[in-house]
Amino acid sequence: MSESEVLKLLPDYSTVGITKFYEKNELNKPGIAVIEELFPQERQDGSVVEWMKGGHGLATLLEFVDFNGERPIRRRGKLEELKASLADMGAKFYISPRERKQIWEAKKVGNTIRYNALMRHIFRDAANLLEAARERRAAFAYELLTTGKVSALNNGQGVLADYTEGTSWRANNLLEVAHAWDTDEGTVRADIQEIKQAALDNGYELKVVLLTSATLSKLCYSPWIKASLMDPEAILYPSEEQVRQYFNREHGLKLVTVDHSFKTEDGRVQAIPDNKLVFIPQTGEGLGYMRMGMTTDEIDKDILEGQVSVYQNGVALRIYPTPHNDVVQVVTSVLQEAMPSFEHMDGVFVVDAFPED
Repeated sequence: MSESEVLKLLPDYSTVGITKFYEKNELNKPGIAVIEELFPQERQDGSVVEWMKGGHGLATLLEFVDFNGERPIRRRGKLEELKASLADMGAKFYISPRERKQIWEAKKVGNTIRYNALMRHIFRDAANLLEAARERRAAFAYELLTTGKVSALNNGQGVLADYTEGTSWRANNLLEVAHAWDTDEGTVRADIQEIKQAALDNGYELKVVLLTSATLSKLCYSPWIKASLMDPEAILYPSEEQVRQYFNREHGLKLVTVDHSFKTEDGRVQAIPDNKLVFIPQTGEGLGYMRMGMTTDEIDKDILEGQVSVYQNGVALRIYPTPHNDVVQVVTSVLQEAMPSFEHMDGVFVVDAFPED
């Protein structure tokens, strides 16, 4: 069935229309925007993600040499080549003959309000597929950022890639403080200085800390932070804004709250776990890339039935008919092939600031 014949089944419904509807109605999700900035999309050929891991180091002053002297040789940062396979992800939904009949009838009698309501419902379902693809990419990146691995989360496939295998990242970058920061024994300043020094040793300068609002609230009850901001004997505790100012003034760190969570078949998974602080370095280029591959729908788009278009850097959106129980249903599907790289993983530190006693 040709593209024009498919459109006859459901006029005014197209892949172009879906993407325009999605962009017009896209929800503002700060948590997604944060991770997309840290892992910007990059298109690649092939299904294997390859990248080089290693700190570039902070610039050290040039040494003096005389006119006849040899310039000193500097050692370059150690590079490691890592690999992972892209993961295929997709979903689809059906538009039944009954729904199409309702749309046709509303259009035929000129019932614009009903027609628009029915079409908006379908377009929202289609846009939801594009949003689900975006959420999946973000879930990959957040899990990688906080654990060093990527898993399927909700379809039983388990871990897809462990980026820490063969490295010391889990031992050196996933940390737990000796004493919770909301206790009298907590040593916030010393702990942060130790984390910053570890980053400097790897060639990175930490600039941002990601955490949840719940974790930020717990920081307000830190005796150390309270003593740094006000009279230790004061009844009141510092406000969240004062805690932000403390981190910025004392440590040069900007606190960014991320309260996003991902819906799975088993419930919801937080992007950043409570009680954890994720220290992010300044790199000028993010922490890695969300590598996007070519899906089978894109490869076969010239021979597939219906419409196929590629959104952004590789999300294949398709509308096509399929026989089902002696009737024709219109199918809308989304397919993507993606996996993040993590070039600057040695500059990321995930700290449990409130370990259980």
